[in-house]
Amino acid sequence: INSQLVNEVRLSYKRFITDYPLNDPAFNTFPNITVANLNLGLGPNGNLPQGGLNNSYQLYDSLSYVRGRHNFKVGGEVRWLVFTSFFLPRGRGDYNYSNLDELVTDSLPTVVDIRGVGSAAFTGNQKKYYAFAQDDWKIAPNLTLNLGLRYEYLGLPRDAALQGLNSLSSVPGVIEFNVPRTDKNNFSPRLGLAYSPQFTSRLGRFISGERGQSSIRAAFGLNYYETYQNL
Repeated sequence: INSQLVNEVRLSYKRFITDYPLNDPAFNTFPNITVANLNLGLGPNGNLPQGGLNNSYQLYDSLSYVRGRHNFKVGGEVRWLVFTSFFLPRGRGDYNYSNLDELVTDSLPTVVDIRGVGSAAFTGNQKKYYAFAQDDWKIAPNLTLNLGLRYEYLGLPRDAALQGLNSLSSVPGVIEFNVPRTDKNNFSPRLGLAYSPQFTSRLGRFISGERGQSSIRAAFGLNYYETYQNL
């Protein structure tokens, strides 16, 4: 904009597809069977098939302003995720028998007896918001402070709200099914410094206006990890 003011805008779009099918469709309904004492396993990979489609949109804008000993920068970002995954753990059944006799007599497996039911699809459409402000403050020719604050807010993935449909099965004080709450207090302070010791004369006095050949840096920051989809 001018010698002191710079604006930066980013617009982006990313499309990401994952697809891990079963190589032989004939096994689409074949369970995973294990006989523990024989270390025998039958069936295809228990994590297949699965996949997903991810469309990510980004709008970012930041403004940098230099005034005197300060270099200010403020900005914000919005991300819109259009996301659907397809994965039903143990959808074909996972049966682990302690011995061969349990298997041939069609007894209930005593080690693992699980089959996933329901839809394999999970739609995690989500909006994310970020904002920050920072100042690089040159206190002296050989000392600069970096001061900043960042804020992050992640909306609730669309299908995560469906947990509330299970509230009929809630047992108060034991297990309760509700719509998850989003975290609204993700503030991240940042603090840093860069310092260059000055030369000293033989008499132990500082030589004004001259910096040494060493640079000392220190920093502190708080960061947050985003919870992955379909937890």
